[in-house]
Amino acid sequence: MQKIIKSSILAGIFIAVAGYIYLTVSGIVGACMFAFGLLGVCYIGLHLYTGKAGSVSLNKSDDIYYPVLGWILLFNVVGTTIVALMLSVVAGDGVISNLQSIINNRLNATALEAIIKAIFCGFIMEMAVFMYKKNTPLGILFGVPLFILCGFYHSIADSFYYALYLFHGGKFETALLVTYLLSIFGNLLGCNVRRIFVK
Repeated sequence: MQKIIKSSILAGIFIAVAGYIYLTVSGIVGACMFAFGLLGVCYIGLHLYTGKAGSVSLNKSDDIYYPVLGWILLFNVVGTTIVALMLSVVAGDGVISNLQSIINNRLNATALEAIIKAIFCGFIMEMAVFMYKKNTPLGILFGVPLFILCGFYHSIADSFYYALYLFHGGKFETALLVTYLLSIFGNLLGCNVRRIFVK
């Protein structure tokens, strides 16, 4: 379990750093550079919620049993929160402006929009990891920019955005929490689409 905790925290750190890169550069270039996060996770073999949610099992003897997925999610968020706390000290006006746009998008999203956007993000992320396991990084290099440019919701990246927003003096909004919980659920559904259709 200790290995999973450390691996999950580091995975969260990778995604948070990628999220900050996107906030700094933004646009197509930023979306492409975000791929650094998932590349790091996959090449090191870390535990990321959206990378493991498509391989969870109801069998307690399996590596990714459902309760274990919950721990992965929790410690992913610990990792993103650590990075958010540190980077809140150095975040410039441009970063905060881009961050506010993301926060406003989440605040204005309906429940249905949040779930749908999270489902498609989960689908893309699971396929990216699946393709990586087939010895090609192309799923990551194309999939990550795809979900970002489409505006889909990645629960671990969003945990970084929310934490950075709060650490930088943002006001807690219940709507953000609701949207976040929906994105977690939507990502879980999306990560299992391939498994539902192709055994």
